[in-house]
Amino acid sequence: MRYLLPALLVGLCTTVQAATPQKLYAEGCAHCHTPGISDAPKLGDRSEWAKRIRSGMKLLYQAAIEGVPNTAMAPKGGHRDMTDADVRAVVDFMVAAAGLTAAEIAAAARYDALDISDREFIRLDVNFDGVLTPDELRHDPQLAQGLARFDRNRDGKLDATEYQALETALEHERAAVTV
Repeated sequence: MRYLLPALLVGLCTTVQAATPQKLYAEGCAHCHTPGISDAPKLGDRSEWAKRIRSGMKLLYQAAIEGVPNTAMAPKGGHRDMTDADVRAVVDFMVAAAGLTAAEIAAAARYDALDISDREFIRLDVNFDGVLTPDELRHDPQLAQGLARFDRNRDGKLDATEYQALETALEHERAAVTV
């Protein structure tokens, strides 16, 4: 009995210790993010992380947790045993390691405040102002033509809700043509 209590305490202490973001990074993310395999942003690469963070931390967390379609970024980097909180902590660690400026972080926070999560909208929103202008849509004739049709407030731009309505309508129209 007197040996059992110390053994239990040692076991309890080892299970209570949480892995640090640095350790989680080393064990689960470093193999791709240290050398930059498959365009993974390297740890400490300020310019790459500035590009990634520009669309907000929410999207960065979402990409790390859910993965990024058509890339090597699997959900949770392929480590499904990691919790969402662990993944966010590792992302925070990698962003901090990039040494971004206060202005870059503030810009990401402003975009987060817009609460836009549609990856395609964000990809099209080149200047990250939360709306799509004719210039941002000019490469896609269908989207450009749809701007006037779905610009509900007639400001000459599409916000995320207007863009979603446009995409849904185009999807239905494409399906009707296919049938």
